[in-house]
Amino acid sequence: MFYHASKVKDLKVLEPRISDHGVPLIYFSKKRENVLVYLSNAVERYCRENGFSYDGPWKKWGPYGFDPDGILRIEEYYPGMLEEAYQGAAGYIYGVAELHPSGYPLNIPDAVTASKPVPVEEAEFVPDALEAILAAEKQGLIRILRYQDFPEKKKQWLRDVIRKEYEDAVEHPEYRYFLRDHFAIPGGLAWEPIRTEHLVRDRWIDFRREEYLMPDGTTFSPFYNYSKRDYAVIIAVTEEGKYLCVRQYRHGIRRVTTEFVAGGLEYQAGKPLVSKEEGMEGTTLSDKGEATAEAIFADIGETVTEAVISNEGKDGATMLPGMKEIVYEDALDAAKRELMEETGYQSEEWEKLITLPSHATLSDDYVHVFIARNCHKVSGQELDDTEFLNVVCLTDEELETLIAGGNFQQCVHVMAWYMAKAQGRIS
Repeated sequence: MFYHASKVKDLKVLEPRISDHGVPLIYFSKKRENVLVYLSNAVERYCRENGFSYDGPWKKWGPYGFDPDGILRIEEYYPGMLEEAYQGAAGYIYGVAELHPSGYPLNIPDAVTASKPVPVEEAEFVPDALEAILAAEKQGLIRILRYQDFPEKKKQWLRDVIRKEYEDAVEHPEYRYFLRDHFAIPGGLAWEPIRTEHLVRDRWIDFRREEYLMPDGTTFSPFYNYSKRDYAVIIAVTEEGKYLCVRQYRHGIRRVTTEFVAGGLEYQAGKPLVSKEEGMEGTTLSDKGEATAEAIFADIGETVTEAVISNEGKDGATMLPGMKEIVYEDALDAAKRELMEETGYQSEEWEKLITLPSHATLSDDYVHVFIARNCHKVSGQELDDTEFLNVVCLTDEELETLIAGGNFQQCVHVMAWYMAKAQGRIS
C-alpha cells in the first residue's frame, strides 16, 4: 500500500502538485506513519492562528530525517514544537494499492512519487495528528528527539542554521515571522533556555530557575517559572437558573473567596507514563519498564532540591519525567468529577468554552473552561482531606454585583463569565 496525507476531505483522485522540487508530483510513502508529519504545515498554522496575513505560497516546515534503520525521526527544534504544530490538527490519509512511479530521484526512505493522477482506494480520517504521532512513537514506528535532549553541539548547529534560514527567507515574510517568534535570533522575540535548575519537584509543582539566551545574543538569569497540573473551571447553572459557586479559603491572598467550581486534572493511577524519553536510546527509564505515576513519584520523593539539569543531560536522575509526561484524565471528565465532588450536583449538558494558558508569564499549565447547564443535586459532597468549602447558589444579579465589586476574586473565573456572557452562551 502507498500512503499520502492531505487536509482535504473526500478526495477521489490525487493530482500532481508543484512541490519544493519544482516538479509536479504526488508524494507517497510505503509506511503510513511516515506521512503523519504532512498533516500540518507548522508555518502556515502558526501564522494563521496568530493573525499574520499572507497571500503567497507557504514555506514548508519539516524538521525530520531518518535513522540508519529507516525509521523516521522527528526533531523538535524548539520547546513545544510537536504540540504547537500537530495538536488538534486533523486530516486524511489516502491509500492506493498500485501506482506507476515517476522515476524522479528521491533520497528519502520508502518514498515514491507519481507524475500522473492516481485514483484513491481507501481513506482514513485522523482527528489529531499529535495523538497519531505519539501512538506511532510508542509502537516504535517513529522516533522523536525532544528539544531538551539536544546536545549543546546540535543546539549550536541549529542556531547557525536558523540564522542562515532567516537571512535567505527574503521572499517568504511568513517564514521570517515564524522564525522570529520561535528562535533567539537578531530581530526576533523568542528566548532560548540554556540551563535549568529544578528547585522543587514533587507531585504538585516543578519549580525552576532558568538561564536564557536572548535574541540579541546576551544571556539572562535567573528567571523563575513552574509547571503544575492543568485544571478545569466550571460555570455551572442550576435548573432554576442560578450559578453554583463555592466559598473556600485561598492561601495566596489569605482570605475566603467566592468562586466557580474548579479543580486540577488528576493523574490516572496505574496507567503507564507517556514519557518524552520513551523509545529513545540512552533513556534512564529503560530499566523501569512501564513506570507508573505512583512509581515515579516514589522515586523522586516529595521534593527534589537543587537538582540541576544541564543541556547535556549528564545527571541521570534529572532524566526522570516531569509532570507533563504523566497520563492525566480528560479535562471534561475532570470538570464533571469536580462538580460532583464539590457540590453533589451533576449535569448532562456540557459545553466547552475555551482553553487558555492560566499564567503564560510564569507557568506552562492550561485552564479548561466549561459550561454545565441544568445542574441538579444527586448526592452530598465528597471533599478531599484539605478541602473545606460551602456551596452557594447565586442569581445572575448577585454574581454580577460580586464581580463588579471586586469580590469574585479569581481572575480566570471572571474572564470566563464575561466571555460566556458576551457570546450569549449564558443568559
